[in-house]
Amino acid sequence: MKRNAWSLLTLLLTAVLLLTACDVPAGKDGADGKSAYELAVENGYTGTLEEWLDSLNGANGQNGSDGKDGTNGETPYVGENGHWWIGTTDTGIRAAGTDGKDGANGKDGANGVNGTDGKDGADGKDGADGKDGADGKDGVNGTDGKDGADGVGIAKVEMIRGELIITLTTGEVINLGKPIPDETQTEVDTDSEETREPQETETARPEIPEEPADTSNLRFTPLPDGTYGVSLSEGVSPKTITIPSAYEGVAVTRILPEGFYGQATLESVFIPGSVTCIGDLAFYNCVNLKGLTIPDSVTEIGSHAFLNCDKLLQTEGGISYVDNWAVAGDTAAESVELRPHTVGIATAAFNGCAELTRVVLSDQLRSIGKHAFSDCSALVTLTIPQSVTFIGDNAFDGCSSLADVYIDDLASWCAIKFPSLRANPLYYADNLYVDGVLAADIVIPQGVDEIHVGAFYGCSSLTSVVIPDSVTCIADDAFYGCGGVTAIILGSGVTEIGNRAFYDCVSLADINWPDGIKTIGESAFYGCGLLEEIHIPAALTSISDAAFMNCGSLTSVVIPEGITSIGKSAFDGCKKLTSVRLPDGLLSLGDSAFSNCVKLASIDLPDGITEISDSLFYQCYALTSITIPDGVTRIGKNAFYVCLSMEQVILPNSVTEIGQGAFHRCMGLKSLVFSSRVTALPYRTFYMCESLNAVYYGGTVSAWNSFRASLPTDDASNDDFVYNTRYYYSESQPSDMTYTYWHYVNGVPTLW
Repeated sequence: MKRNAWSLLTLLLTAVLLLTACDVPAGKDGADGKSAYELAVENGYTGTLEEWLDSLNGANGQNGSDGKDGTNGETPYVGENGHWWIGTTDTGIRAAGTDGKDGANGKDGANGVNGTDGKDGADGKDGADGKDGADGKDGVNGTDGKDGADGVGIAKVEMIRGELIITLTTGEVINLGKPIPDETQTEVDTDSEETREPQETETARPEIPEEPADTSNLRFTPLPDGTYGVSLSEGVSPKTITIPSAYEGVAVTRILPEGFYGQATLESVFIPGSVTCIGDLAFYNCVNLKGLTIPDSVTEIGSHAFLNCDKLLQTEGGISYVDNWAVAGDTAAESVELRPHTVGIATAAFNGCAELTRVVLSDQLRSIGKHAFSDCSALVTLTIPQSVTFIGDNAFDGCSSLADVYIDDLASWCAIKFPSLRANPLYYADNLYVDGVLAADIVIPQGVDEIHVGAFYGCSSLTSVVIPDSVTCIADDAFYGCGGVTAIILGSGVTEIGNRAFYDCVSLADINWPDGIKTIGESAFYGCGLLEEIHIPAALTSISDAAFMNCGSLTSVVIPEGITSIGKSAFDGCKKLTSVRLPDGLLSLGDSAFSNCVKLASIDLPDGITEISDSLFYQCYALTSITIPDGVTRIGKNAFYVCLSMEQVILPNSVTEIGQGAFHRCMGLKSLVFSSRVTALPYRTFYMCESLNAVYYGGTVSAWNSFRASLPTDDASNDDFVYNTRYYYSESQPSDMTYTYWHYVNGVPTLW
């Protein structure tokens, strides 16, 4: 019983000393605290007060043998390193308080030899005088045993996750934090029950420097975006690094790949809020690094950036963390569940987890790094929290089994910027669920200003889309391959439609065209096979390559004034297109712009056109006539290939070049006006023009003979042209009619 009472007393004394070290502010005078005797009763003591007091008196210290009982209640003391110690255990807490006042003299243990004066007495009344018998038991405490004047005692002392937590009798909880590292600290026996802590500890956080950083041991490298990247200078081995937020007035935004690679002496790094990226292998093999905080500004951490930083890494559930970032996972894992406060996933953190079937992401997650889940080929479903704002390149590349993606709302989904299609889980998944419901008829919320790259890529469940006036840009591949969409309503604010924005929306039949659209990107409406009509907005100045390629239901197109160029294959494959009206201000037509428009019967080219581009009217079977304006200098390769119905072609005398196969297989061609300025006839220019029966040459007989002499003698592919009936141009009727001559009458070739 005596030993139990002594242990209780020692525990109380220890708690009071710890509270004194915490510098807890004094509150109002509280009610008298419970006496030591009352606390003893609450802890199981059954005797009277007198018996309890008597029990505290040391027995006769004959031969000093009984004095050993006092070891269970060792008094805290200040060690040589300035920390509080209990016996041989260093608590790690600095003894910052001043020496406590000596308590009132208690009763000396009989025959015990007085020890040295104790410096650690608390301010409480009637405490022991701190003189411990070397072999005998300590003297009894003062009889009143009341708490200090502020009336606050310690109800509980705990070590939780490496931090010292004190709970006061008022219910207030005080976190004294972790022990402060000290090179002179004696190693604590981590195997003892009294000192053992949970394995997981939080990352030590270096304090933000108040003075400008010393940059003498750092090297700064200019980056393409005008900012700086940072790395360690050669030949230095610092223990602490403070990275500045700016260098020479310019922001420091990246820790360069291998920037601090293998720095075994490095223990602490301060990273400023200007840094957005920590590069590949940046701190690889920094085996003593234990103090580092990742600021909220960081959106990307490279692969193996903290590999072998064992003192920094925290492991939970098979996942390695640095601060609040998941940096690596077990490649054999079947399930991944991030801890609640995780804000980022580093590059390739779960790359190659081929058995992974379940992923639970933190609702505070902001960033998913490049290749984060690449080749997780067994993953079937995925939920993306609304907190996510960035997903890196190829984050879900190779997730070939992914079928369903779940999101909380459309606004947060539209805010994610995908740097590539394989960053978006919808690259593989067909189904998008919004708040648990399969997305079909969706209305993008007002306030969204952009539909980002690939936002709804391949989402086959969509049937209609309403885009609000707040949206100005529909980015590349935004609705690529949404084969079930039949109708789209564009808000009045849309000014830009990106490349392949509605590519292969094969069921799209109804869409409006706001007047403010200034850009329609390449292949924007490629393969929209049910689209019957388009209205080119007045603000548009060009039509991009393949913009309406393979829109097989288009029947007519009116290109408004203001359009100056039409790109390559812009209307290629519009097989029902019968008429096209081009603006007078048009200056260029790209290669194959009207290729494979098999029902196009006629077209007038504006005077500003200077070239008939390659394959411009390739396989326009129904084309019967075309007027090529003066000023055209070149007829491109295969420009009129297999224009079976074309009967007459007039090449103005401005033409100097005709490309290979330009009129190949124009089997209905009967009459041709040919420029005398053409000096060469490539292979098969007029091959299989079997109906050609009149060639109106734009020069003299001698000019023809020179031209004829220049043709290869072994090329028979143009014989339908070379050996045909030929007429020579003359502005006035010649007197010598040995040859037949011609001239224009109202623009029509007419013989003299």
